[in-house]
Amino acid sequence: PELQGRIMQRLAELRQRSVGVRQEPSDALALADLDRQGILPDSYRQRRHVVGEAQPIASLPTEMQTVLQRPVSIHLENVALSAIVTEIARAENVNIVADGALDGNAITIHVENTPLSEVLEYIGRNLGVTFAVGQNIIWVTPGSATAGTVPLVARIYRLRKGLTSDELESSESLGIVEAVTRFVPAVEGAETDIWYNPKAHAVLVKNTRENMRLIEDIIEVLDVRPPQVLIEARFISTGVTDLRELGVDWVLNSSIGIGNKGMIINGGVQQANRSQINQGASIQYAPFVNEAQGMNFTYEGILTDPAFRAVVHALETTGKSRTLSVPRVTTINNKEATIRIGEDFRYYEEYDLEEYEDLRESRSGGAMERVTRTRLVPTGTPTLEELGYELIVTPSVGADLATINLKLAPQISQFLRWEYFARGADDNTNNNNDDNDADAVVSDSETGIIKLPVFSRSLIETEVQVRSGETVIMGGLMRAAASKNRAGTPFLSRLPLIGQLFRHDTVDDTRDNLLIFVTATLISDEGEELIPLTPPEPVTGGGKVELGEA
Repeated sequence: PELQGRIMQRLAELRQRSVGVRQEPSDALALADLDRQGILPDSYRQRRHVVGEAQPIASLPTEMQTVLQRPVSIHLENVALSAIVTEIARAENVNIVADGALDGNAITIHVENTPLSEVLEYIGRNLGVTFAVGQNIIWVTPGSATAGTVPLVARIYRLRKGLTSDELESSESLGIVEAVTRFVPAVEGAETDIWYNPKAHAVLVKNTRENMRLIEDIIEVLDVRPPQVLIEARFISTGVTDLRELGVDWVLNSSIGIGNKGMIINGGVQQANRSQINQGASIQYAPFVNEAQGMNFTYEGILTDPAFRAVVHALETTGKSRTLSVPRVTTINNKEATIRIGEDFRYYEEYDLEEYEDLRESRSGGAMERVTRTRLVPTGTPTLEELGYELIVTPSVGADLATINLKLAPQISQFLRWEYFARGADDNTNNNNDDNDADAVVSDSETGIIKLPVFSRSLIETEVQVRSGETVIMGGLMRAAASKNRAGTPFLSRLPLIGQLFRHDTVDDTRDNLLIFVTATLISDEGEELIPLTPPEPVTGGGKVELGEA
């Protein structure tokens, strides 16, 4: 046993040593890998030019599709379907397969330089058959009974341009899918399908070869980059203020006696004032807001009896202010853009009654009584009101890339004041309660005050057409306020002529006007401004217009 124990210990030591030998390079590799993660790759922040998929969506026409567009001349009298197929195959060297059992009614054909596709469409409508176009052959099938046998093809179309926010929310609203579903003719008895995959940004379509041409035309037209429009808005607020202040302040520099009487002064009888107005008394009013400005004329009677001082304050100011804000935003064609400069105002519209207990002295005196009161507590989510300047612009650009139709809706909103609404109070006291009972409960409702804000809004909605780079000017969002205040001495201030010496007049006239300049400019992907070279179209006038040959 002792020997076996030494052997096992020796094996454990060797095993531990081998683990240590292997652990050192493993730790070194782990540290090197960790250091490597902090090293930026050589391509970091390097520019690399790429070329996206820009090849045409439409597939090349097959040989049979090309043949169908060639003009043909056919003259047949009262012939069945088999005779028509034989003649077309011989004259145009086209592979056409038809079942002899389809012969039925006979028709007459006389056409010159007409596309073969139109001739086959005429024959199919009159004889109730369908011409299915393959890669190198055309075969004739019954129009309704075996319509499902028309072969279907599946194709994948990688979309070249990005999607709008509405299309990203739901693939069902994808414009291309909706257009194909609505405008591509349905194939009776065939399980056609179209599906958009957002990961691959591709449209998968299963349909007939004939319908594929229409589907490709739809994708080619709708899979385009919409024009981008730079909207630059200038908000210019101009204010004009006219202020006039005029008034006279009177201050006594000596006392004024009112009534005399004889008094013994220093052993002799002298006349003294029975009553008087002390020195420093004044006839003046609330100070002017701008009393430190303007002209302040002081007139003093020093050697007069009584001595006085008259201060004449006259001020007339005319000021103009201008506030300019120039926000910019870029939007795509037919997509609404919003510019807002202001603040958020939140207030509560819903209130609940909340009961709470309080203690008060009993009305008859003595013990305290518990009272249950109610008060108004705001509940719910506060209402958000966006104040300030807001401009909503929706540009629409035509294919000429010259005329931009602008739908404009500027709005100014501001907080004016609070309106207060009082809720009546009630006092339902339990008169049967003993005033000495400290547990007496009284119901008392406080008068609740609900306040709601009053806002002022000015809104203009219009729609104009401009060329790229032109500016629209909107005005008329004007606000005027005039105030006239007069303070004076009773009776004296209403005297003619001299009444102006005993009153203060303040006239304040303020006018604010907001002008909005909106400039719409087409821009390229590189940010270049695109100015149209095509001349503007004349405005059409009224009058009678004759149609037809001159």
